[in-house]
Amino acid sequence: MANNVTNEITFSGCTEERFKEILNEIQLDEIGFGSIDFNKIIPEPQGFASDLACLNWRRDHWGTKWNSYGYADGADYNEEECQIRFKTANRNASKVIQELSQKYCDVFFTLRYADDNFGYHTGTKVIAFGETMDEYTPREGTYEAQLLAADIKKIDLVFDIESASGYVPSIDGSIMEYCEGVHVSQSFQCDASLGHPVVLCYDFDNEKVWLQMYPLLDEEDDMFERIDDSIRAWGIHPCKSWDDYNSYVQCLGDDAMEAAYHQEGGMTL
Repeated sequence: MANNVTNEITFSGCTEERFKEILNEIQLDEIGFGSIDFNKIIPEPQGFASDLACLNWRRDHWGTKWNSYGYADGADYNEEECQIRFKTANRNASKVIQELSQKYCDVFFTLRYADDNFGYHTGTKVIAFGETMDEYTPREGTYEAQLLAADIKKIDLVFDIESASGYVPSIDGSIMEYCEGVHVSQSFQCDASLGHPVVLCYDFDNEKVWLQMYPLLDEEDDMFERIDDSIRAWGIHPCKSWDDYNSYVQCLGDDAMEAAYHQEGGMTL
């Protein structure tokens, strides 16, 4: 079992035609334009004594045990941005891109990578002439690492009321935690939301509660930012039981008590 690492390569300092020319030369023949075949950059020898010997060679020379993959829906590329995306097993493709940059010395390659283990093994490298020219590696397990990984993997760090799942700050605000199976109350109005309808969310696994704006406004609305700031100011609070949950409901006012109070047996008043 391997962790999938998303690799995003941007070709800089070259024309769109040059980008196409390079991709035609390095593509996986069975996938086509926009893919990348490590064997065409660092050819794999034949006649390994065992599968283990083959995997060890790949790890030493490619930095990862398999060729590029992640093409179930075809190659992922953007001609206007001169960019390709693919996956590797456990580690990023920097060794291969370093070799690629030696072959195409007229191009700068920016590699951004992010592991399936969200907020770990993520970073950015600018590679040219076979060398790493610049590098950014946020400390693993931090909010900064999560932000970079989310941008690379195209993940929205938001919570969705309808599915009762998504990303929410930890109680101390240091990281985002993925929550699912969250209890979402009926909507109510309170001072903490400037009177706009909200729901109270209780995440059992991470033992916390927070207010979430009921989706009546879009981000372009003049009031959205004020309401959102007010809700965020209410904060993320520890919550280890339904008694704790109900104590927060009580402090949010009469409308919250009517709509969100949780009785024994899982019923709401």
